[in-house]
Amino acid sequence: MAKVPTERVTVRLNKMHLNTIDALIQTGQLRNRTHAIAEAVRDYVNKRSAEVKDLMGSAKAQVELQTMAAQMAQMQAQLAKLTKK
Repeated sequence: MAKVPTERVTVRLNKMHLNTIDALIQTGQLRNRTHAIAEAVRDYVNKRSAEVKDLMGSAKAQVELQTMAAQMAQMQAQLAKLTKK
């Protein structure tokens, strides 16, 4: 599998969460802190991706509705001009 490019970020975690991560590392359930945080972010993104898609779809639909409303307003203005003649 191709290696996905990564970037370094700095995060601050509360001590209780960090202690829990360290305990999971000590018991062999996680490789290291980086692995723990990367998995948590991946899980969060996967969980929320459907919401993001819905929001993006809603935003696109809203733009389309606004465009259609503007087109209808233009057509109504043109119709009004034609009916005045």
